[in-house]
Amino acid sequence: MRWLRGVMLILVTLGGAVQASALEVVLHNRKRFVGEVSLSRKTVFVRVGATTYKIPRGGVKAVRLFGAEQVEYTRRKALLGTSVEAHFMLAKWLESKLQYAEAEQYYELTLKLDPEHEGAREALAYEHTDDGWTRTEEDVLRLRSRWLGPRGADACVELAMLHLKSGSEKRVEPMLRQALIAWPQHPGALEMMRPITDTYLSKNRYRLPVEGLWAVINDHNQHHRSAAFMQYGLDFMKVDEEFSMTRVPEPARVEDYYTWGATIHAAADGEVYSVNDGFPDNPLGAWTDFWSANTVCIRHDHGEYTVYGHLQNGSITVKVGQQVKAGDVIARGGNSGSSGWPHMHWAMYDRDGIGLPVTFSDFVEVTRQGDTKIESGRAHENHIYRNSFGEAP
Repeated sequence: MRWLRGVMLILVTLGGAVQASALEVVLHNRKRFVGEVSLSRKTVFVRVGATTYKIPRGGVKAVRLFGAEQVEYTRRKALLGTSVEAHFMLAKWLESKLQYAEAEQYYELTLKLDPEHEGAREALAYEHTDDGWTRTEEDVLRLRSRWLGPRGADACVELAMLHLKSGSEKRVEPMLRQALIAWPQHPGALEMMRPITDTYLSKNRYRLPVEGLWAVINDHNQHHRSAAFMQYGLDFMKVDEEFSMTRVPEPARVEDYYTWGATIHAAADGEVYSVNDGFPDNPLGAWTDFWSANTVCIRHDHGEYTVYGHLQNGSITVKVGQQVKAGDVIARGGNSGSSGWPHMHWAMYDRDGIGLPVTFSDFVEVTRQGDTKIESGRAHENHIYRNSFGEAP
């Protein structure tokens, strides 16, 4: 999911997308763009001058009327009066500006003035039958499922629940995916999606993304479960043979942690999909926001992506489009972004930004009682592992 690492600048052709004019697009990472906006199922396109920004829908917090568009909205509202057509045309205009909730409100006001208004009925997903205008709960939810943000996600989840109750299980996962594209942190969608993704089997061969002895630390506040792309995330910290994470008993600097400066490796063959670098590392015990982490994302075969986060500022050795092999050094451990002590966040997800569990190959679980070689298996929190990219450990 590209917005996790910042918005990527790319030129695109907008064929087939719904066009709208100059609006303000506000992202969750606090960036703002003003330009011509269009929308597809997964993506919001913002054209600013000669450049088009391609932003995953889940990265967009709001699309707002701006400048002349806000003035035009005020002008149209002032002229409404009791005119049926003025209400209807304002609703259509709002819909063209991606202001779906407001558009629905004015379609409903149109029907209060003229209950038989065909355009408003059709816009609100009514069908005309011998018994008059009718619509189902599913019709309403399907209409709202195209909205941006949490409200669109709400409708998708309710649709998924309707399908589940009606026995249409095949229709459940697509709606949950649509919900998590619209709002990756929707708790209901995350809860319903988890049993589906739990059974996923990796389609590529993955190695642990580290070399030597590392612990997978406890996600004590369950923050990995707060967003779709982090559902199966793992936090790695390098340890010594005594399982200590620090070089001194009472660490006072990031340099006191073995993770600081340790090499981070590609977990599988692939192509570098995105790189974020240049964010400063935090002093020990301090952290910045989620969007200020240095990261690398690698695209693998079969639509699987892996992300490596909290990397040391300036340590990333790969570029977008570069081909990498499993074991290649891509960066060093750091403390950037929402990180208070050096560790490396790692996760895998699919093209929709839905987190996936990973099966790793050829590593060793290390305990006080001895070592256990694992040819294929998942890594778990509160466990310590040894990995080598030379001969199999």
